[in-house]
Amino acid sequence: MSDLRDRRAFCRVAELTSFAAAARDLGLPTATVSAAVKRLEDTLGVRLLERTTRKVSVTEDGRAYYDQIAPLLDDITDVEARVHSRAATVSGRVRIAAPRHLASALLVPNIASLVRQHPEIELDFTLADAAVDMVGEAVDIAVRIGPLADTSTSAIRLGAFEQVLCAAPPWIEAHGTIARPDEIPYPLPMAYRFPGSARGYPWAFTKDDETIEINPHATIRFDDLDAYVEAGRAGLGPICVLSFQAASYLAGGDLIHMLTDWRGATIDVHALTPERRHRSRRVEVVLDWLRLCVAV
Repeated sequence: MSDLRDRRAFCRVAELTSFAAAARDLGLPTATVSAAVKRLEDTLGVRLLERTTRKVSVTEDGRAYYDQIAPLLDDITDVEARVHSRAATVSGRVRIAAPRHLASALLVPNIASLVRQHPEIELDFTLADAAVDMVGEAVDIAVRIGPLADTSTSAIRLGAFEQVLCAAPPWIEAHGTIARPDEIPYPLPMAYRFPGSARGYPWAFTKDDETIEINPHATIRFDDLDAYVEAGRAGLGPICVLSFQAASYLAGGDLIHMLTDWRGATIDVHALTPERRHRSRRVEVVLDWLRLCVAV
């Protein structure tokens, strides 16, 4: 009878819809993964995957089998760890995709606490502001800021950050501070837009019962947050960023927080995981750590 390795190989191919991607994730040759799935199909007497030269898809029998076996394999992994006297230890690799600015400001400074508690966890970070292909890149957790459009994943809300309006001291000295959102120069001197998109976050500020929204149309647009913040620090104009993105610059005096008696819009932060009925213990541990990082 096929062993657990064959079943794990099938589950990873089913999740990634690619023998090559599954092989990379498992650290095995593609031929080994293909042979493992073939052995399992021979044992069960059904075709689990449809293979073409361009793609791999899961059959109806394969989907039914996956839904039953995948949670069991994760449970078996955890049980085996306990049997080997590692009940307090979580091991294995977790691939995390996150915006680089969030990683620099919140994740990297807190990695040591996770490593101390779970030294056998392997963390593999992909840092980019643009959304990643979770399936193609075998990502376990993708951290995203703002609205979600991906319906093929499970979303866990980690927290939220508030928009803050800032400007460099030289700009304020030349133009004066901004007391109300409708005093912000428009079109904006500059704005941040999402990588690969022409749009960015709308600016919104609320005081009492009044809310003023600003469409981020600007003379200069950046798809890189670091460049956008640096332009603000250089005095090119006011910038609107999230609280954690501005914290160190405000503390150092490079930027001044304006509209302090107005509340900026809150932007949610989510962790996305592949759509599954059961997440492994190591992924759950990293999700708990991410919640703590965002709450800092």
